Amino acid sequence: MTALAAAASLAALALAGCSGGIATQDKPSAGAASCPSEVQIGAPLPLSGPLADFGNNSLNGMKIAADDINKAGGMKSLGGAKLKIVAGDTSSADAGTATSATSKLIGDGAVGLIGAWLSNMTTTVSTVAEQSEVPILTQSWADALSQRGYKYYFQAPPKSSVIGKAATDYMVAAAKSVGVTFTKVAGVGPNDVANTTQINAAVTAFKAAGAAADAPTFYQAGITDATPIITRIAAQKADLILISGSPADASLIVKGIRAAGITTPIMGFGGAFVVPSFAK
Repeated sequence: MTALAAAASLAALALAGCSGGIATQDKPSAGAASCPSEVQIGAPLPLSGPLADFGNNSLNGMKIAADDINKAGGMKSLGGAKLKIVAGDTSSADAGTATSATSKLIGDGAVGLIGAWLSNMTTTVSTVAEQSEVPILTQSWADALSQRGYKYYFQAPPKSSVIGKAATDYMVAAAKSVGVTFTKVAGVGPNDVANTTQINAAVTAFKAAGAAADAPTFYQAGITDATPIITRIAAQKADLILISGSPADASLIVKGIRAAGITTPIMGFGGAFVVPSFAK
């Protein structure tokens, strides 16, 4: 999340902290007739485990945005109220931890939430937020998240199926512009709902464009040995490999692919391929 996007997100959620009332999808806040001097935004994010890079990057972006707003005089539309970011570690996989972390943030005074990056965690976190009538803005994109009819749930990115198809359409067009046609693709990613939907959508789009593809390979996040995955990828003899996952998992798979002498181009999905730890 960029500082600019985080700033806009924080501003929207902060409106819920004033006497105008809690914002929902049906009812925006009435405004800032009376605001506290400080508005607390909760950040339930994976700050430990294999997805900690994503959680910490998101948290840092939020803090930068809040600092920029506060140094500029706070939220002028809210009487100069300052923003305070309070983090809660959802873990990378445990729903119970995510529930406890979110409940604590709300109990400690968070008037809005931004999280929880991973769609599986966001399913849990947003349910707690909905039950508590606290708005949450998410960076997650699993299709099912926005189909539950929640009033306090707000989603910035498009659905994972849309992202997968859009990325594929772009890749096909870019390749075509330089005279390259993909005849077979291989997909691999974690078995969570967002990544499976995204990779499946991408594979379907490549098939529609004329490429062949076997069923994608999905794995439980946090792998320590990528050998079975590499073996399956090698057997498919694809001319493009689609990969998603955490930085640690994606790095292990990519290194294994290259160590096996496979020079096939790789198309990365998600943030794993742009975080500093991926190159280590």
